[in-house]
Amino acid sequence: MKLKDENEIKDENELKDEIELENESEDKDGNEDKNEDEIEFMEIRIADRQFTAKKKYPPNFISTTKYKIWNFIFINLFEQFRRLANFYFLIVMLLSLGPWTPIDPFTSIAPLIFVLAVSAIKAALEDYKRHKADKEANKALFKIYDPISESLIDTQSKDIQVGDIIYLTDRQEIPADLIVLSTSEEDDVCYIETSNLDGETNTKIRSGLSSTSHLNSIENLKNSKGTIKCELPNDKIYRFEGQIILDSTGETNALTVSQVLLRGCSIRNTKWIFAVVVYAGIATKMFKNQRGKGYHFSKFERTLNTLVWRIFLIQFVLVIFCTFMTGFAYYKIKDAGYVNEEDALWKELLTSFATYFILLSYMIPISLYITVELVRLAQAWLMQWDQEMYSPNQRGKMTVKNSDINEELGQIQRIFSDKTGTLTENEMIFSKCSINGNIYDFSNYIKNENNKDHESIILENDEDVSKIKSEIDQNNLIYKLFFQVLALCHTVIPEKNPETEEITFQAQSPDEIALIQAAKIAGFELFERKKKTGITLKQKDGELQSYPVESILDFTSARKRMSIIVRNENNELILLTKGADNVIIERLASGQEKSIDQISNDLTQFARSGLRTLLIAYRYIEENQFQNWKIRYEQALSSLNNRQQNIDQVYRLQDGVPETIQYILESGISMWLLTGDKIETAKSVGISSKLISPDTKILTINCLEEKNSISRLEKKFNKYCKSSNQNHNLALVVTGHSLTHLLEHKKEQFIEFGEFCKSVICCRVTPKQKSQIVDLVHENSKMICLAIGDGANDVGMIQRANVGVGLFGKEGNQAALSSDFALTRFKHLQRLIFIHGRYSYLRLSGVVLYSFYKNFSFILVQFWFSFFNAWSGQSLYDDWVMTLFNVIFTSLPPLVYGFTEKDANESIIEKYPQLYHTFSIRNLFSWKKFVIRFINAIYQSLIVFFVVYGTEANNPTLRYDGLETGLAALGSYCSSYSILIVLLTYALETNYWNWITHFSLWLSIAVIFLFLLMLSNWLSVFAYEYGVLKMMLSSSSFYTLLIIVVILGLLPEYFVKYWRTNYHPYDWQILVERYKNKKLLDNGSFPKVKKVDSLNVKKNDEIEIDNL
Repeated sequence: MKLKDENEIKDENELKDEIELENESEDKDGNEDKNEDEIEFMEIRIADRQFTAKKKYPPNFISTTKYKIWNFIFINLFEQFRRLANFYFLIVMLLSLGPWTPIDPFTSIAPLIFVLAVSAIKAALEDYKRHKADKEANKALFKIYDPISESLIDTQSKDIQVGDIIYLTDRQEIPADLIVLSTSEEDDVCYIETSNLDGETNTKIRSGLSSTSHLNSIENLKNSKGTIKCELPNDKIYRFEGQIILDSTGETNALTVSQVLLRGCSIRNTKWIFAVVVYAGIATKMFKNQRGKGYHFSKFERTLNTLVWRIFLIQFVLVIFCTFMTGFAYYKIKDAGYVNEEDALWKELLTSFATYFILLSYMIPISLYITVELVRLAQAWLMQWDQEMYSPNQRGKMTVKNSDINEELGQIQRIFSDKTGTLTENEMIFSKCSINGNIYDFSNYIKNENNKDHESIILENDEDVSKIKSEIDQNNLIYKLFFQVLALCHTVIPEKNPETEEITFQAQSPDEIALIQAAKIAGFELFERKKKTGITLKQKDGELQSYPVESILDFTSARKRMSIIVRNENNELILLTKGADNVIIERLASGQEKSIDQISNDLTQFARSGLRTLLIAYRYIEENQFQNWKIRYEQALSSLNNRQQNIDQVYRLQDGVPETIQYILESGISMWLLTGDKIETAKSVGISSKLISPDTKILTINCLEEKNSISRLEKKFNKYCKSSNQNHNLALVVTGHSLTHLLEHKKEQFIEFGEFCKSVICCRVTPKQKSQIVDLVHENSKMICLAIGDGANDVGMIQRANVGVGLFGKEGNQAALSSDFALTRFKHLQRLIFIHGRYSYLRLSGVVLYSFYKNFSFILVQFWFSFFNAWSGQSLYDDWVMTLFNVIFTSLPPLVYGFTEKDANESIIEKYPQLYHTFSIRNLFSWKKFVIRFINAIYQSLIVFFVVYGTEANNPTLRYDGLETGLAALGSYCSSYSILIVLLTYALETNYWNWITHFSLWLSIAVIFLFLLMLSNWLSVFAYEYGVLKMMLSSSSFYTLLIIVVILGLLPEYFVKYWRTNYHPYDWQILVERYKNKKLLDNGSFPKVKKVDSLNVKKNDEIEIDNL
């Protein structure tokens, strides 16, 4: 279509808007650049180290380590004691050093040192890896031009300085931020790969200036003296502003990001380059961008911290109670002859407080945090080893980047997803075009093979393509211009193999390859691209036609289009442009209303078919008009901000996407689709992906005016949300304009309405709006949200969500690099959430609750003993038993439970998505669940102590010499029975048994008695316990009490489990029984349940299953 003519332009600024990049355009991260007068500049002298030394620019030495050898212990201990639990046990250890301690200080010191040592070793190993990488990078050799010897010398990376001229070759990594001077290519272009910097694997093009192209040899470098003025180091990797002034010519030339090579990138397909260093070391843009990813503090960890505080309060209350009872006992026995009269009551009370604080400190397991970390690590390994989430044809592999939130996957309530590349394949295929009111289908002509070179197979004898070729043969100008735009409006560089004569293409993205392939089909084949001759096309008859390029105007998020100014075969200046339909249409010349209506209808048809669209337009420019603009353009050139172009692409849904989305919706999780596409495209994808079912009512808010958007929302909100308490099968579709108004004025009502709907689709949204939506939903609903995307524009959304999932995209890995979990396919999200997420939440909840329970059950026996020792603080257990209780005797079962436990088989979970909702509302980790475990621990400790104490008090065990074993036997009885009951409780709570589970249980039981046997026979070390176990094992009362204590202790737990399984089962328990009995429903229908709204059900509600 034709752009506005000269006489229709209101002023010269409108022409400038047509063909000039705006200085205030947004950068790729959505942040506005500084205005030119706000930017500070630095001065660099080329090949002048004395000048650099005076300026004190940072060297190229890098260090990413966290510690030094001399400060490791201090910093690491400081970091570890910032954790509440570690600081708490430090206080306990210090108290145990006093004269009032009831136990050997080693009992408190050894476990704390073990925990600190494990964490310190882990931190040291991680830091050592960073140190090795830094050392390797700093010692890498590069060739630097030495102006003194006038030769290239080998220099270590750490010794490179700002202003040095560096010589790089193909495949070599760039050690600092550089400005290209010259290259081996004819037009001083070079190709780089930036995957280490931004995750994008496509080759990028950079080029030197014509004014520096002569600096291509050591001889010519003698005249390389000059000055570079550029902006101060910053983190804007897509912006660079500067100037270069060579002393030999005095000419000033603008420097843009097109001349910049950033540290971390690699040279590709270029034999050599000469470049000058502008930023080194910590001043490089790569290091400026190395910010730690925000830590996701999970709901589970918040609950755990609250639980620790409450347990500490329980302990404190018990300590105060014991201290009070000590004072009461003091008054009863103060007149006894063995009481020191000089001991004041306050001293007794302080001593008692410290004593019981130490004894009851076992209520908080010291090994808890290490156990949790190890369990999470094991769960991460299981995810990464899962062959069901492996795609052999995809780049990258499933990676867990933040195992601290594994359990959040089992509590997801809302999913936010990008569309392109996430739900879709993101394949770049030229599918259809509309020319002069006629639609032509290329989909049967081009078959994209999806290979790494983005090549296509051309199929002959297609009717639509034949019609296009016929129009071009008849010299139809519209058809010729259409495909000339495709063949000329791009940044692709063709390269010819001198041996095979085969032409390959270097492009910044595969979409441009698709466009030039379409042009080739029509008879306009890209043949050559040179600075002097411009772009050369090979015509259908084999004739070569050159089009000198006067200017290229790259795509920006502000312009939303790319343009190129060339001279045609008649030496006429012509502006060729491609871009977003809404941007191009408003710039079209008058008199094309009928064509615009036709094009709009065709665009809508394309979008409904699931195609992304762009418009092609042209305009002839007068010579004087262009020259006037060129002057202004060159003046503004230093503030250019290059952008990757928008593309014309066809996509199809990824394999398994409809099934995955249907499964997600049936599980009770609502889903929001956030995309930059047209509303018709988004709806089409929503329907084809089953995000919108056939019986779903679609509500659309698509208004440009603020008041209309608000009015439409309020009308629909009042109609549906306030009319009934029941959810409806609704899908809300909102466009970017309306979304802007709603987020500004009616965000709470919009979020509430969105929660009411089964699915929400937001179209034409910017990356910033994606982040805003995720933030608002999370803050207002307090739901656990997951965001998934595959592009750099999804990073903000991914990092704002509770759980961020990135896909390895075809154009880059930035989303995957910035995520908590990286996947290769969208369909793997189902397994990540419903299998690994479910098991992680189940396992970690069980591990933490069991860890608290076992310590309560063990130490409360000590509390009951205080009633019978005059509140003296005497320890019942042997010091070694207390020391090893958490780190040896009961450490293995929780770990095994943490990576093997399952409530339901994977095949059952995959068949019944409803299980996820009924699982998540059980709230496995809560104060209520803890109280139940606490009550069980109190009961078991009562059974252990009073059964043993009542028996031993009347019938004490005798030693070999006829003396009573007394306290030693009582402690051994209680400790062995208590630990045994704790381990057998673990067996009762385990649903999934395998050889690892059996091994951990029976080994732990064996270790207890082996240790007691060692205590009983090692006189020189364990004199206190010497001979006790031998007497115990030879006494019939030991075995009698063992049976009685174990049965009484486990009876309530057994009956609760029996009653739950047989009379009030969970849905998964019914399905497991059916699975075992091979009665699983073949059609996958879920057991009949009472109707409970899956989106508004209360957290503690349970779904009762009928027809048991």
